[in-house]
Amino acid sequence: MPNQIKFWVPQPALAGAINLSLGPKKFLAQFVAAANPGAPLPDPGTLPGAAELIAATLDSGHGANVAPMPVMNLLDRWQLQCHGLVQRLMVLSLLRRTPAGWHRAPFVAHLEKSLKTSNAFLLGMLYARVSTDHWASTNGWGQVVRFWHYSVLESSAFNFAAITAASKAGNPDFLVQFSNGHWACVEAKGTLDGFDEEKLRDGMRQACKIIQVSWLVPGVAIPVVAAPVSQACSLAYFDAPAGDMLEVCHLDPPARKRTRRERPPTPLWFLEAGDFIAWQCATDQFRTLERGHESRWPEALPRGDFEWAPWLVDEPIWVGVPKVLLSAADAIDWSLHCLGWLLPELRKWRNTAVKVLDRPKAGQKRLRKLSKQATERAGSEALTSPQSRCWLLLATLLEGHGDERPGATWEEALSVVWNADLLMPLSPDGVGNAVAPPSMESLWRKLDESQLPIRRKWRTEANLALAEFDGASSVSVAETARGLLVVAYQRVNG
Repeated sequence: MPNQIKFWVPQPALAGAINLSLGPKKFLAQFVAAANPGAPLPDPGTLPGAAELIAATLDSGHGANVAPMPVMNLLDRWQLQCHGLVQRLMVLSLLRRTPAGWHRAPFVAHLEKSLKTSNAFLLGMLYARVSTDHWASTNGWGQVVRFWHYSVLESSAFNFAAITAASKAGNPDFLVQFSNGHWACVEAKGTLDGFDEEKLRDGMRQACKIIQVSWLVPGVAIPVVAAPVSQACSLAYFDAPAGDMLEVCHLDPPARKRTRRERPPTPLWFLEAGDFIAWQCATDQFRTLERGHESRWPEALPRGDFEWAPWLVDEPIWVGVPKVLLSAADAIDWSLHCLGWLLPELRKWRNTAVKVLDRPKAGQKRLRKLSKQATERAGSEALTSPQSRCWLLLATLLEGHGDERPGATWEEALSVVWNADLLMPLSPDGVGNAVAPPSMESLWRKLDESQLPIRRKWRTEANLALAEFDGASSVSVAETARGLLVVAYQRVNG
């Protein structure tokens, strides 16, 4: 069948142990079609297919690479999202529909070489998101709940202990988590030409690079170690023998386990900060759409606990963000500014901790230094008054904890900051009694626990409303891993 995702797994005789050093053709000969050999690609010409592709578009970008202050302001982030969304949407203009399916448009062959390369990259990113979702469903892993681009993983707010500089080249594009708890590394490849064995081989080498990761837990000295159960590569291409038909190949051998003697480079990441970055991207994307064209919300559908904005083009498609997420946008932004500054400082502290164990007041000295830096940040003219007050609360907290615990450790410092009521000035009444929880920990927990029930509630309300509405209607719903809903609505008659 045309326009398929083809799932390939290792030959049974290999017991999952593939040889990454082989040439492209011999490497690919190690794979066979999976028991469930594939799934149809979403059809951009239908509302369900359009909703799924838009959700994948919103998830497949780089996201935000939050650096220590100063970082991009809201206007710059809005312009970045505008550019990224339009650029990724343009990828679908490479396709032309015929009765047989979706093909490469004839003009693509005449594109300049560098333009072909950039479009192939975007095509691969988009359909890697699509194929990962379908592969998870095939394996019973549930939904994709985290889909982080590697640029996010290198953020100073997230990356506590990086792998060595020499090993940064050739990392997989995405770190993914499914609702059953499994993690995976996914490399995205794309080409505007035919099937490319070399791209698949090289992509699998990148996907297999990360053998395990460690999650930093505030207040706990020993991190939580997680190993990916899947290391996959997805290739989007145009099948020349089939008339340049769009196809996707998804290779997924079982994740390689480290040997007893092996000591793989293991990054140490702050998982909760990764969620903050993803949620910030979601609110930025919504604000981008909010500034677009006007479109009347369909009266048959409930608004529920969401704010809605029409999609970029004039179609009956809307994107919704949970109100609880949108109301917490300022608190999320400040939390990322804070963590982007704090984690590099704590990393320095950790790396010198052994040398100062015999100094009983070493922790107090470091905390006073951090307190002074926080006070200086509070005086920045670029900050709003509530943001300045948050920095002053942080400065007072750090100095007070140093006086109370002169021998404090970097683990304590992170735990104290993570759990302290530093976000109160950013709530509407200024004292933490409104929507946004007062601490980073409570903010993360509220957003993490509330979004799935909110989405389920909206789906139930929408189904009930459509059942009662006078006139036949249909609605297609897709979700992003960042918390957004994509709704495509159509009145069939009436």
